[in-house]
Order: sequence, then structure tokens, then C-alpha cells
Amino acid sequence: MKKIISLVVIFCFFISNVSFAINLPLDNTSNNNGTNLAVPSLLKNILDKTGAINEAENIKLWLAACLRSIAAEGFDFKTATPEEIRDRLKELGEPRNAEIFHPKETQFFVHEATIEGDRVRVTARVKRDNSLRTYNITFSGPETIYVNLKRDSKDSIPSKGIFEDMESLVEFLRGIVEFDVKGTVKLIEGEEDAFIERLPVLVYNISVNPEDSIRDAIEWMILELGPQLPVNSAIPASTQKLYRTIGREYYKKSAILKINQRALIPYLYRIMLKVMREHNVAMISQIAISEAIYIVGGDAKKSPAINIAQAILAGRTSREGATPVFNSRDHLQVDKKLYDKNSAMALRNRADTIREDILEDKIYSVDLDTSTIARTPDEMPGSVAEQQRPNFETAVKYTIFVRLLEKIYGLPGIALNGEVGEVGTEEVTPEELRAYLTGYKLTLGKFMNFSPKQKLEWIENNNYIFWFSEEEMAKIKEIVQDKAMHFDGLEAMSCQVGTAHGGVKVPGRPWERTSERVVNMERLEELADICRSFGLAGLILHGASSISEDELKEAVERGAIAVHLATYIHDRIFSHPEFPTKLISKLFKLIKERNKKLYDTPIDKHTQHITIGDIIQEIQGTIEIEKPLSEEQRQQVAWIVHQARGKGVSKEQHDKGEGLWSFIDLEQDMLDLPKETLAELNKVVEEQILRYVELLNAKGTGDIIKDMEFPTPPPAPMPEPLKDHIADPPDAEPSSEINKMKTTATRVGLEIPTHLNTRYTLLLATEFFADSKEFKKHETEFRDRFNLGTVGGRTAEQFIDNVLAKARGIEHRTVVLLPDRISRRWLERLTAVGIRFIRTDVEDLVEARVNKDVNRTTFQLNTYATMLLIRHIDRSIGRESPLYRILSFYIKSHFKLDSNVEIEDYIQAIITGNIAILIRGYLSYRPAKPYQAPDYEKIAAALISA
Repeated sequence: MKKIISLVVIFCFFISNVSFAINLPLDNTSNNNGTNLAVPSLLKNILDKTGAINEAENIKLWLAACLRSIAAEGFDFKTATPEEIRDRLKELGEPRNAEIFHPKETQFFVHEATIEGDRVRVTARVKRDNSLRTYNITFSGPETIYVNLKRDSKDSIPSKGIFEDMESLVEFLRGIVEFDVKGTVKLIEGEEDAFIERLPVLVYNISVNPEDSIRDAIEWMILELGPQLPVNSAIPASTQKLYRTIGREYYKKSAILKINQRALIPYLYRIMLKVMREHNVAMISQIAISEAIYIVGGDAKKSPAINIAQAILAGRTSREGATPVFNSRDHLQVDKKLYDKNSAMALRNRADTIREDILEDKIYSVDLDTSTIARTPDEMPGSVAEQQRPNFETAVKYTIFVRLLEKIYGLPGIALNGEVGEVGTEEVTPEELRAYLTGYKLTLGKFMNFSPKQKLEWIENNNYIFWFSEEEMAKIKEIVQDKAMHFDGLEAMSCQVGTAHGGVKVPGRPWERTSERVVNMERLEELADICRSFGLAGLILHGASSISEDELKEAVERGAIAVHLATYIHDRIFSHPEFPTKLISKLFKLIKERNKKLYDTPIDKHTQHITIGDIIQEIQGTIEIEKPLSEEQRQQVAWIVHQARGKGVSKEQHDKGEGLWSFIDLEQDMLDLPKETLAELNKVVEEQILRYVELLNAKGTGDIIKDMEFPTPPPAPMPEPLKDHIADPPDAEPSSEINKMKTTATRVGLEIPTHLNTRYTLLLATEFFADSKEFKKHETEFRDRFNLGTVGGRTAEQFIDNVLAKARGIEHRTVVLLPDRISRRWLERLTAVGIRFIRTDVEDLVEARVNKDVNRTTFQLNTYATMLLIRHIDRSIGRESPLYRILSFYIKSHFKLDSNVEIEDYIQAIITGNIAILIRGYLSYRPAKPYQAPDYEKIAAALISA
């Protein structure tokens, strides 16, 4: 059976159009030979070039031809009234008189013309079979008229609707949205329906497009444009009031259903929104950091945009007004291994995630899972309070960070939840929970009681200088002056009471869930009541797919106010009789080819002699003889899918065919399933969600959100690749751009001193090289270009001392690549003597070295090129100079800068030694996507070898 992209996407392909521009001067115009262009001949010209074939395209092209024709005759659009434009167009007759082919029973008429500033919009209507269709074309700016029409797939959307580059994405929305080079996007008035028609294609790309930059750009556009729709729009909303109301009015009566995203995500959201609307239910969608790996290869950001998009589509048939969409970050864990090694870096990493979630992805509910760094009795015998101290103190740091972001950017109150005990491990004791909540309350309260000066000192002493930009810190200095300032604490707590992610399994048969009672109900109730005694809404229950229906109902009656349910919902997809065996075969083949370790893994400790590979072979044998799978085999398939999902390595290895993520490998195939199959799979998902709604007694909880106010969130920054494209759309093939950059790099390279007494010294952190042999090789290879050296140190002070020793006498010709862990006060010692530096993520360097990453050589060359450029630039260098342009390219393509630090600011900081700016950017191991074109590494080689 022929595949379709989705239930709605293929339809969208037939009705969606990509913009095509026709130049139309608004002054009196004639053609080159002085004669006016007749509508039929001009239209034939356009049709020959575009190959337009359907009614919508033809009508829009006919209008464009008419406008060109009357402009050529001397009609002045600048002084004409809308009525005069409309009357003049009517004189030209209907499309069929202009050799347009469409059914004769169709009635066509020009409806109206409007003038909005420098924009002229003409609306034409077509009546057929008592249905009325409206088409718009628009003069945009002084010289261009945009006409929406379908173009050849190579110029617009490639096969299967996947955008190959930023150009095709922007073209897809031309004439519907307007971009500003400053970083905003606006929905053109009157084009709301056209935008909604295109949403299925955009959602499809967020799900399966392999390019991170394109997925990010689409997500950003959807999140920004959703609130701009005049009615039935979707607003990202905070769950803060939702939790508080559940805890106050529904405690031990109802609970909120929280569903994690995994497979068939666009359909899952559609079903969730349908259930919310039809059954008056409040529901939350969520994703954990760990889940991101096997959903989209490490990028967790696609979820909010799909949710918003589906809310917009579903909202067209529901009540007017904003549809609140609740997104949550589940298990925002602090990496314990990294924390034990470098706590500042571990905390900064998660602070960056929180910032991105809130400001860019508009996720307004965050589970602060700092339980990973609590100390066990073995690690720290004695006081429970001291064991929990890292947990609650870190949660307070993140709480203050989030509350400051709220005040800086005018955000809605973010719902923050804490966690004690890891799911699947030992049960949490009342003493542990009390110790955490007491410590959290006292620590936050102590900060709130500080004087403004003490608050600022606390912020600086806790490394917030690395979490906030210089501009944000300036605002914080104003914020803390308010003596009445109040910061909300946590809304709810997650505690381990016996559940496990993925379910508690039967020994020897791990694809089956145990029928025994799992949850310690007395403990759950005791912990929930403790939460409420501290002013929280109650307890959140993770891993609830593992428990029976009776236990689920009892958990709500005991005080669970929110329940995480995901695994069993998705198991019903993969164990469904309609789930295609060809996809099962594909999954099994991937496991066997890419993941030998998983293939040979025993199914559990109780059956060491049976491996996952044995189960796969048995099921594969049944598939090959085309026998229907038994119920047990289908359960095994679902179990293997979930075993495979957690065995991925990194996105780069996945893209090279190493490792495995079941969902990203199967997602496109699943979205392309026949509509009959998708309908069956979606049916069981909806059935299961409705069953959970019933068990949680969640019907009616939608009343909570009916009268809630949802302020429009502040705009998020435009992703850099899209911003670059809007500011400087490509006008040449990549090879031409590469050649141009190589020429520029060569010219700059010739200007950089190479004489023994003038050439530069590059000092690199020891982690940069695999071993002394590799260092010697580079030292020999580049010794005629620059002096190379390594530098290290057990502490920041030792590192800086070693740099100063090696640069003595040549400080003004030295640049250092140093770890990003070195704080500001040590860096000032470098700039004070004229040494320049760039920072990098040493963890990435070590990981690349251990994994023998093939991109290391390219990264090393780019690092050398960047360091040479940074040493050479000074106040005399103008923005138009080749040096400035090539340095700007490297910072744009290889550096990670804070969102509010511009490239120009960073370059100026290099010149002036402004550490406050320099510490807000670092050289990233992996360059940005738009610059991963073939042969780009030759730019660095051209500069170095010049």
C-alpha cells in the first residue's frame, strides 16, 4: 500500500503553496520594448516558468498578471484607492478569459483591495458547488508582489516533505510570515489559515528532519507565531496554578495525568488535546533529558513546538480564546559523576538547560532532580540532613536562578518540583523528606532575609556570574533592591515509594509486569501529608506504568496529585497486532548490526543462558514464515523496543550507523504508515489515556484552567542559523562560498607574522592532544607558522601560573586555549599582561580523544586558525576588513555564545580584554550546523599555510 506522510500532511501537500516572487514596480511601468504586456501573454510566460497546474495557483497567477498588466499601462498604485484598484481589475474579466483552465461552472470575482502602508492586498473569491474559497496576493514592499504557488519539489520541499535547507523552509512560508533581521517573526494579517494549512508539514519536519538547525528554526517559529493567531490560539502555560488548585481542592480525589513523549508524537499530542477538550481534563506533556537521547538523538527540544502546533489545529474546532498548553521538563538531573569531579561545571550545565527550556522552548514546569547528588549513608554516615544537603542547597540555587529569570523577562510563575530518592532505588524515608524540605525552606528563607548587598554577594559567591549575562546582572542589582521581593518555592515533590521506570517486571519474563503490589501506600500517604505540612500541593508519582489499576486508584486516594504514565501507553503501540512486522524486522536488524552488546545481553539475571538475541531470532523466524505473532511475542517486541531505546551513544555515532535509538530510527517509518494502520494504533492510545483519566478521576479537572489567565510569553531569540539566513540569504553555491572564504583566509594568513622573533605562540590545554606523540607531530608540522606549547595545572591558580611562566617576555604575542572552569579573578592575571585567551569545554575534548573522534583533526586546525586571528586583531581593524570577516565567521560557526552576546561584542571584548564578555562564550568542539559543508576545513588550512 502506498505510504502517506501522515493523516494530514499529504493533504497539506496538495493545498499548501510555496511563495514565488514577481517583481512589480509600483510606479508607472512598461516592458523593455515599450509596449504593454497583455494579461494572457504575460500569464503564459509565468506558467511556462513555474508549471502551475491547480486552480489556486492559476487564480493567483492570473491576479499577478493582471496587476503587472495595469501597472504597465500606467496605473499608479501609490495614489489609487482600493476601489479604483478593484474596479480596474474587474475590467480585465474572469480568469477563463485569460486562458486559465478550470471548470466552467466556477464563478470568479475580485472581492476587494486594501492598502496597508506600503502593502496592497487583493482578494479574489471563487464560488463552486455553493462553497466559497478566498485567495490573496500581496504587494510586499515597494517593488515585489508575492504570489503563493506550488513549485517544483527540488525548489521547495524535497520528497516526503523534508526540508533540505533553510532556504526551502523560508520559501515555504514566504508571503505568510515576515522575518525581521533583528530576530522576530510576524504572521501577515489575513494569512492565518494559510499558516495553519502548513502546520502539519512543519510538525512532520520537527519529528523527522535530520538537521538540528531546521528543527530548531521550525520550533521557534511555531512557538512565536502561535500566540499571534487572533482566535483559538495556543499559549504555553505554567502548571503552577494547576498544581496549587489540585492540592487545595482535589487532594486525595483526583490527580493530573502526565505523559512522556516517545513514539508517534504528533498523534499523541492530538489525542491528548482531544481528550482534554472532550472530557474536560487537565493534562501535562513532558520529556526528560534522558529520553531526548532515544527520541531525537540528544535533542529534547522538539516537544513544545509540536504540542503548540497540535493545540492550534485542535483549537480550531474548540472554544474561542487561548488554549493553554502545559509542557514539563521531567527529571532535570544533575550529572553525579561530573558533579563529583567538577561541581561548578555540572551545575552550570543544568543552569544552561533550564535557561534554554524556559526562555527558548517556553517550558514552564521543571522537575529539579537534584536527588542524584544527595549523599548515601555509605558515602556520608551520620546526619540525614547532611546527606540531603547537596540536594536541597542545589535546588535552592536553581530556584533563585529561575525566579530571577522570571523577574528579568516578565515570565509567568514557573512551577518547580523537587525530588528525593531516585525512582527504582530504595524507598524514601519520612526523615529524608523532612530533612530536604526543612533544609530547602531554611536556605531559601535565609536568602530572602538577606539585605540587598548580601543577596548580591551570595549571587556572586555562588558563580551566578557565569549563569547570567552582564546585562542581566545589571537588572538583578535593581531587582534585589526591592525589600518586599518574594520568591516562590516548590510546588510538589517526587519521592520513591516502590515504582520503577518501565515497570516492575516478572523475574525470568521481563516483558511481563508483576501482578504483585508495588507501591508502599502507607509510605506514599505519609510523604504526601508531609509535603502538605510544608505548604506544597502534594506528591508526584513517577513510573506508574508499573502498577495495577487498583493501586493506581489507591495512589490518588492516598495523596498522589500527579502521576507519570508513558511506558504502557507506548507498549500498546508496539505490541498491537496492526504494528507492521516489516518495522519489527527493521528494528531487529538495526539491533543486530549496530548493537552487538545489547544483542548478546541476557534478558535478566534470572536467565543468564537466554539473551535478547535469542528472543529476536525466535520472533524473526516467525515473521519470515509470515505467521501472526502470538500475544507473548508482541509483548516481547514492545519490551525489546524499550530495551533498545536506552542503548544509544551519541548523535554523531548514531549518524554514522553506530549505536541505536529505536524511536528516531523508526519515527519516520511510523509517521508514514497507511492511514488505516495509524488509525488503529491511535485508537488504542486514546483508549489507554481515557482509561488512565478514569482511574485518576481526572474528568472535570479541566475546570481548573477555564478561568485562568495566560499572559503571552516574551519572545524567544531567533536561532542563529535562521537569523544568519534572513540577514544574508545564500546567493551562491556552497562551493563558491567556500572558495571565497578560502581566498579571504589566504589573504589574512599572509598578514600574520611568521618570523622567528615575531610569530605567535599558541598555548593549549593538555587535553587538546591525545598524547605527546601527537603534540610533537603538530609542533613539527607548524613550527614555521607559529610556536606551539601545552599547559596544564591541577588548580586554576597553577594553570595560570604555568601560562605566565611560558609566556614570559612574549605576552603580547601569546594566546591561550584554556578550560572553561577557570574563574574571572584568575583570568584577569592574563589580560593584565596582554595575554589573550579563549575558553573551551575540556570535557568535550577528553570525550573526543577517548572516542578517537574523526573530527578531531578538523577541530584542531580550526582552533589554530581562530587563535591566530584572535592574537592579530586590534583597534585598527575595521568591520569590512578580511581579518574581521574571517574571525567573525569562526566565532559564528565554532563558538557558543550566551544568547545576548553578539559577535561584535565578543570581538570588541577580545580587543579590550573585557573578561565579563569573554567568559560568556567558548570554543565548541563541534561547529554549528550551517557550516558543516564539504571542504570547509580547507578554510583553516588556507589561513595556516598562507
